[in-house]
Amino acid sequence: ALTVAGLTIGQIAESAPVKNPEVIHAFADPVHSQGGIAVLTGSLAPDGALIKTAALTDEDYVFSGPAAVFDDEAECTQAILGGRVADGSAIVIRYQGPVGGPGMPELHLITEVAARVKDSVVITDGRYSGATGGPAIGYVSPEAQGGGAIAIVKDGDIIDVDVPNRRLDLCVHREELQARRSAWSAPEKTDVSGFLGTYASSIGSARTGARRIFG
Repeated sequence: ALTVAGLTIGQIAESAPVKNPEVIHAFADPVHSQGGIAVLTGSLAPDGALIKTAALTDEDYVFSGPAAVFDDEAECTQAILGGRVADGSAIVIRYQGPVGGPGMPELHLITEVAARVKDSVVITDGRYSGATGGPAIGYVSPEAQGGGAIAIVKDGDIIDVDVPNRRLDLCVHREELQARRSAWSAPEKTDVSGFLGTYASSIGSARTGARRIFG
């Protein structure tokens, strides 16, 4: 479609000069060989999760460590500031998804707080802003409120992150996971009513953009 300039957007872009190639790279000279975001799947995120690879150092691409599990951001923040989260932890913040939030709250600030915990990674079914730094995995699907694997993680469980192979795995035996799932039930959201209550009862997974798929 033509723009008001009488040219298509593609024609305008093709004729635009790049004044600083260190900011806008050519296709032949990319900043990253595979883009700035990776989709991870595995036993912790069967329907996928996202990590901002543009914010990673070489050492961040592979991680394995024990989980430190929290059900809200404030609780996690207090624990980190109080020195109660060990270095090398997989910091899990759950019940932050579209239904569990509800509305998928933005958790950028927790990544700044988590920088105090050396060699750690933050994992959540919530979302991050574009300013997130360090190893931070978000949008874990299915979310905790919907019974995803992130809901049955316990403190001390080993979580493996393998970005080159696009994996995010909870290293717990299948029998143990089945027992935990049988004992789990979704927490009741007693403080959610009105519009948010209607929203939470009518939406779906982050994987579908919170759109509920029927049929």
